[in-house]
Amino acid sequence: MCEGRHFYGYHCIKEEPLVKLKSYMRLAACVALAYMVSYATPARGAALVPGSVLIPGAAEPDPVGATLLFTTGAVPFAVPGSFSGTLTASVYDPDPSNPLGGVTLTYLISNDAASANSIGRFTVDGYSGWGTDGSYQTPVAGVAPASIDRNVSGDVIGYNFVPTGAPATGFLIPGGSSALLVVQTDAPDYTTSALGSFIDGGVTSIPTLAPVPEPSTIALVLGGLASLGVYRLRRR
Repeated sequence: MCEGRHFYGYHCIKEEPLVKLKSYMRLAACVALAYMVSYATPARGAALVPGSVLIPGAAEPDPVGATLLFTTGAVPFAVPGSFSGTLTASVYDPDPSNPLGGVTLTYLISNDAASANSIGRFTVDGYSGWGTDGSYQTPVAGVAPASIDRNVSGDVIGYNFVPTGAPATGFLIPGGSSALLVVQTDAPDYTTSALGSFIDGGVTSIPTLAPVPEPSTIALVLGGLASLGVYRLRRR
């Protein structure tokens, strides 16, 4: 007889491998379940750290229930012979849907019907030193960006408009408007001295909204002012 084993005809099958096999099967089932849950659960938040890119761009309903602090209204821009349009920038605080707890910036681009070209890319600077969550508003009204990126220094956030096969993405063609582009931050306030830039057959930039300068920059400026004050006192 086969001790500690099951006897089937002429073969002895050990119980230990069967136990291990059952354990592996249970583990595989758990992993498969976790995988399905992760894809079935809508992602909340789209962290955009320096040197990263979100492909595809994140679609979220934000900002939800937020309070509007300031808007620039529709500010015109143009590259003669290529494209023209307007940029509307707004800042919200508080924004209950902001996972970072700071101000939320939004940008809406309109490409004039008389433009010769589409607009392929929009960038905005002034984000260095701050945590950011990049997305575009859903349900989508307008052209959604195919991807959202942030440069290595963390200063510039970019939205790219190219077709990807998804119904909402595409070129920002003449006569079209973008989806509402959203950047949620951990910054406590905003500035009007940032630059929004547009490119496709030409490049142009206009003043727009962004977070306040990063804490280290503020400290540097204050330190410089303090040094200037001490210098002036000594001159007296």
